[in-house]
Amino acid sequence: MTNATFQVGNTYEMSWVTNSDAKNACKVLKRTKCFVTLDVERWGVQRCKVHQSPYGSGEFCMPLGSYSMAPCVGADDLIAEA
Repeated sequence: MTNATFQVGNTYEMSWVTNSDAKNACKVLKRTKCFVTLDVERWGVQRCKVHQSPYGSGEFCMPLGSYSMAPCVGADDLIAEA
């Protein structure tokens, strides 16, 4: 178990609940204590609140809103470092 955090310049993978093969890249543009600004592939720039995972795996956010089938980006889903 890691305590992964979002880092500026890194790219993470957003996964969809409805289709596990659908993935979008999200690059961190800005980071504050409570919020992260992401450039989401095919969705543009999104600002969202950072949440702590209840399972101890680090941070996550939901850049397209909070609803039942909302896609999620976890800080442990790192694709590329800056």
